[in-house]
Amino acid sequence: MSASYAPPPPPRGFGTSAWGVALHAALLFGLFVLYVIYVPPAAQVFDRYALTLPKVTRFVVSLSTLVADYWWALGLAAGAALVADFAAIWALRRTGAAQAVALIATVALLLVAYGALTVYAVEYPKEKLREGLSR
Repeated sequence: MSASYAPPPPPRGFGTSAWGVALHAALLFGLFVLYVIYVPPAAQVFDRYALTLPKVTRFVVSLSTLVADYWWALGLAAGAALVADFAAIWALRRTGAAQAVALIATVALLLVAYGALTVYAVEYPKEKLREGLSR
């Protein structure tokens, strides 16, 4: 008599939790790239021309400086948030797929919207500068 071993199936909701957290991690990484690579050169241009910036742009530039200075602490916080995100998605998936997908979609849309706001906050003053320099 030979017994074949089949590994146990993953717990219910594991796949949904894993791809949801992977999506959120990718979007957070994208925001990190925006704040470390995209915003600082624009901030230097704003400083060079001594522009009066809108409040949202000043906030984005300040946040960029914070991210560049404390990337390690923000990375730890993001890791803890992603673990909590996994647990929340898993718990919701066990009660119903719709709630888990709604959480994944809501967080993803918020992160995308924040990234779009960041790009707008940087591009709007740059466009105004281009208009002023072309006159």
